Amino acid sequence: MTGETIQVEHLEGGLRAAFVNLPHFKTHSARLTINSGSMHESEDAYGAAHFLEHVTFQGTEDMPTEQDVHNYTEEKGINRNAMTSQLFTTYIADGYDLESVGFMVTQLALHPNLTDEALEGERKPIIDETNGYASSPYYYTSNVHNNAIWGDQYGRPITGSVEDVAAMTPEALRSFHQRHYQLGNAVLVICSPESVDRQREYAQSIANGFGVDQAKPSPVIVDLPEFNPGRLDASLQQVDLPLSAQTMININYVLPETKDPTELLSYSLLSSIFSKTTFNRLRREMALCYGGSAAWSRLADLSFGRDKNWAYMYASASLNGEDSITGLKAIKEDVLGKPLSEEVFDSVLVSLHRDADSVMESPPSQIAERVKSILSNSNRNEVSLEEVKEFARTVSLDSIRKLQADMLDTKPLVIATSPDSKVLEDIGEWAAS
Repeated sequence: MTGETIQVEHLEGGLRAAFVNLPHFKTHSARLTINSGSMHESEDAYGAAHFLEHVTFQGTEDMPTEQDVHNYTEEKGINRNAMTSQLFTTYIADGYDLESVGFMVTQLALHPNLTDEALEGERKPIIDETNGYASSPYYYTSNVHNNAIWGDQYGRPITGSVEDVAAMTPEALRSFHQRHYQLGNAVLVICSPESVDRQREYAQSIANGFGVDQAKPSPVIVDLPEFNPGRLDASLQQVDLPLSAQTMININYVLPETKDPTELLSYSLLSSIFSKTTFNRLRREMALCYGGSAAWSRLADLSFGRDKNWAYMYASASLNGEDSITGLKAIKEDVLGKPLSEEVFDSVLVSLHRDADSVMESPPSQIAERVKSILSNSNRNEVSLEEVKEFARTVSLDSIRKLQADMLDTKPLVIATSPDSKVLEDIGEWAAS
């Protein structure tokens, strides 16, 4: 790469953009992210963000039909996709020239036809997709757990329910698009062999084509409840599953608000260590389950239209009823409660070094994903692809142990979902004590 730091620019019309020059590659990648997802939906349009992502592929202003979208993709050799989360929707294109990948994401996100026929053409596939997700027990447990931590808006399925999809109207989709799909609510990332000046010129032409007079939308305030460790009753739920299904257990700790890149990387490293330790203890040593895991989740202020930046760390496992309390104790006392292992720290750090060393030689699509992920969750004005490398060089076990100690000084929230009420009763008694 020709530079370590990528500047984030605000183009005319309000579009945030980042450009990466990769002269040693032949492919080009574009990511256009709209900072609105399922959490930003109104009650009369649940599922609109995901539905809209599907419908845009049914035709655009310059590619009027689904067949036209397909033909352009084949002709230009483009790999295109899209994804929706609770917080944002991203349109993806990788190909062999700057104009075609930029054209593809721009047409899909900013210029869809959204006809009645396009909606009807996608309704059944989305219902089938939703039914497919709902056939997995993890669909219910993840929704229950998200609801227990963050409340109803985060606990709703991203696709909406089957009933939501069946009731979706063209007016609701058009209204959601008009409200959220504005340049001031978008982030564009381009990785290309073309010069940064050429990338910027093309990106500005995209903004001009959408209309530079588009006003930046006022933020949609998402009102999240406080993380409440005392809310145990709402966090132990019996789910309508067969008794043969496993119990899902989570131990959660709220983390301090931070926007410091080093602190964010430190929490990621801590979660990787917890995950490896959880697997080693529950799977390899105790043979209790296929494998426990740990991670951390962060909700950035950019998604909520206010200076709110929440995060929590969790360790979890799926266990059989009679093993649930044993597994719960092992996670709390043997994984979270013990000083971090130097051996595990060193092994995770090796993986981090390997990842950092490969960043600068990653293909445009992977670098575009990294930059997109950072910018979609923050208001940062620059992104350094050397951050991970520098962090891996300087981080110490003592600093990560300090994070662990500070976290364990707070009261955790125990969340369990089970088909067995007796198991839940036992977990509740343990957690309350």
